[in-house]
This record gives sequence, structure tokens and C-alpha cells, in this order.
Amino acid sequence: MLSERLVRHFGDLADHAADCRCIVLVLFMHAAPRFDPPNQSFNSEQSEAYKNRLGDVLSAIEAAKVKGVLQWQLNVAVSPDKVEILDHFPLTIE
Repeated sequence: MLSERLVRHFGDLADHAADCRCIVLVLFMHAAPRFDPPNQSFNSEQSEAYKNRLGDVLSAIEAAKVKGVLQWQLNVAVSPDKVEILDHFPLTIE
């Protein structure tokens, strides 16, 4: 499952952040707005499992951030001839 893998990746990066620079790069292949994860105010239709998975991911992100893992967003345009960087900026995911 994606959320389990994502939690594991953030944990692995956090374990190595003291030894090297670690960056999670969120890549969009269009001019995307700043990534903002779903907020944690849930409606009654969302499953408890979904709420728990999102909480696990956000906790892993916070733990990695405390250890120095950086998060960046990169927006690109892809054509047959090239990949063009449209925008890039640091993210603060909380």
C-alpha cells in the first residue's frame, strides 16, 4: 500500500539525514499549485482506516522534518524534445 511505503521512505530518510542531505521531491508534470495534503478534519463518510493512514503519513513527515529531511515541489512540462522546469519551491507539509 502506498501510505505504508511512503511512511517507510520518510523513516529511512530520517535515519540518514544526519549523514547526508535528504530531500523528498514532489514532482508534477504540469504547472501545479503548491501541494497541500488533505486536512485532518474528516467528514462522516471517510473511513476510519483512511483517517489512520493519513495520520500515519503526516506523523512520518513531521518526524522526518524534525531530523532535517527537506521537502520540495518541482513542476515540469514534458515534451518529446525536452523537460522544462516550470517552477520549484520548498514545501512545508504539516
